Amino acid sequence: MQRINCNVYTATIYQIAMAFLLLWITRIGFYYYNRTLIDPTSSSHLWRLMSNGIPFDASATVYFNALFLFMRFLPWPFVLRKGYIIATDTIFYMCNSAMLMLNLADIPFFAFQGSRMRFSSLRDMATDSNIAGIILSYAVEYWWAYLGGIAIIALLAWLYRRLKPASQLTLSRRWSTCAARTAILLAMSLTAFMLMRGTFSFRGTPLSISHAAAGIERNAEINVVLNTPFCILRSTSGTDKIPLRHYYNPEQLAAMRPQAIIPADSISPTGKNLMMIVIESGGEYLIDNLSPLTDGTRLGLMPFVDSLSRHSLSVLHTFATGRRSNEGIASLLGSFPNYEPFIFMRSPYTVNDFDAFPRLLRDAGYSSTFYYGCNPGSYNIEQIAMTLGFERSANRNDYGINSDFDGQWGVFDHCMARYVAHDITRSMTEPFEAVWFTLSSHSPFTIPEGWDTSGFRHKDTGMARSVEYTDQSLRMFFDFARQQPWYDNTMFVITADHGNREWIGTKFDTAYLQYHIPFIVYTPDGSIKPAKIDDRIMSQFDIGPTVLGLLGYNRRYISMGSDIFAGDGRPHYAVNKFAGAYQIMGTSYLVRWDADTDRIQEVYDIKADPELTSPLSDFDPGEVSAMISYAKALLQDFAARINTNNLSISAGQ
Repeated sequence: MQRINCNVYTATIYQIAMAFLLLWITRIGFYYYNRTLIDPTSSSHLWRLMSNGIPFDASATVYFNALFLFMRFLPWPFVLRKGYIIATDTIFYMCNSAMLMLNLADIPFFAFQGSRMRFSSLRDMATDSNIAGIILSYAVEYWWAYLGGIAIIALLAWLYRRLKPASQLTLSRRWSTCAARTAILLAMSLTAFMLMRGTFSFRGTPLSISHAAAGIERNAEINVVLNTPFCILRSTSGTDKIPLRHYYNPEQLAAMRPQAIIPADSISPTGKNLMMIVIESGGEYLIDNLSPLTDGTRLGLMPFVDSLSRHSLSVLHTFATGRRSNEGIASLLGSFPNYEPFIFMRSPYTVNDFDAFPRLLRDAGYSSTFYYGCNPGSYNIEQIAMTLGFERSANRNDYGINSDFDGQWGVFDHCMARYVAHDITRSMTEPFEAVWFTLSSHSPFTIPEGWDTSGFRHKDTGMARSVEYTDQSLRMFFDFARQQPWYDNTMFVITADHGNREWIGTKFDTAYLQYHIPFIVYTPDGSIKPAKIDDRIMSQFDIGPTVLGLLGYNRRYISMGSDIFAGDGRPHYAVNKFAGAYQIMGTSYLVRWDADTDRIQEVYDIKADPELTSPLSDFDPGEVSAMISYAKALLQDFAARINTNNLSISAGQ
């Protein structure tokens, strides 16, 4: 098709408009792929959300095309020279390809963190030295997103070439031509500046991520209004400093929250070792004996852990605080609640003192190691562990055998199983605390080539097969551990960083079931009696204090979590973040609460409706009010303490 010659201004505006249009349209794919996470909405409401997204798309498009615009609107004749046009074409293709690919990549990536990608997400990815291999592995798993990106970019290139810049504004006199072209440049610059700000006014604040909340019915819909390039741009200069909240005066807060955890006088140390296994993406519903599903669905994916749980103490309703590993590990080790967008290792609080259980046990005489078979620095997981008190970490480099590398993340689980069991014997003295964070059940779910899957329910590639492999790896670990001298005097804890995020569109993908993680405590000598606890709720940030209690830790300390077996008479709930709102879970209800507007969004009966299909119109207002009060006090207390370095007895109390 022959290109149409026109002036450079018309061609440039048309070309940028095509980039904007394609960015806007890709929102449809984002919504339909992630509709179960966003909650179903009518077509008319979707259209309204898309309309609300126009200023965000315009802002992102102009940001990504600012250099292209400036170069094309310069008032001098050389802007029409062939070499210059080729240069501006190249800049356009590069900038807009990046913009569209970021938006398309977030279609599958959204399920991993429950929000549009931020600049911090890119920084997290860059911490892994094998980032190129990881991206390549995702290209295989999410091939359709890559092909879609190629198709969209090809369409943009075709649309871009329909018009050819062939002339500039020319008046009868040279000075008037120069003045007119300069005026056009200035007008374009002002318009571009206003579009980037998101408002045609110099008053007020520029368009921000929070402005997407206007006109939505549920917080999750914010992600439909937004686009990923805008979110990345608007989060480049942000900090992870937690804002203070002021729901209660100091006296009220002190009555609602313990100022410190003070073990009973009768408590004495057991002297037991601690071996904690954190299963990557280890949702509780993967373990049949503990499954929170009430319809009888059983998956048969982890027969070993299932069997072990029958001889263990298990808390059936334990909830992860987030959807990402660096959130889960920080919550597990440091007892931090989820305070989005708080990411511990990027916050100014890493220099604070914390009464995290790794440090408390280390100070009580425990030797300690954090085992993580990934590349050094991957997602700052090791740095979190070391900051919160571990003496030593062991990663892929420490393991040292490259042939056991899975090609993406790190060392295969069955190899680390052997290494961890033997390294504890070689390198640690009793009592010890060891945490092993597995990795093979993470996408792209690679298992060793030639692994015998004849006994698997799922012999083909995929998440289910990798979970079965991880279960076999844990069986091997316990086989190795039984041969070690420390085995009988060890308390084993099995939990997870977060739930599994792969069953998009199924009942396992609902906000209640998806956040369930296991809390299994096994002692070979039977000193902790097997039981299934279903009469109380546990947050991931309660795991540290509960483990300390089971080990007989008898010193005073500060924690945002609680030992759930040493109740102080106060009501206790689980709190996490989902799609911009807080979820508060009790034994009867799940409440979605918007902390910014102090508004109840939805209330569900989790006993009768664990899949959250029908919000309640009639519920106990007293119980719901108590749940929200608990969350308010938790968030206010955490913000005040972490901002004043008051999360450790040694730091001031």
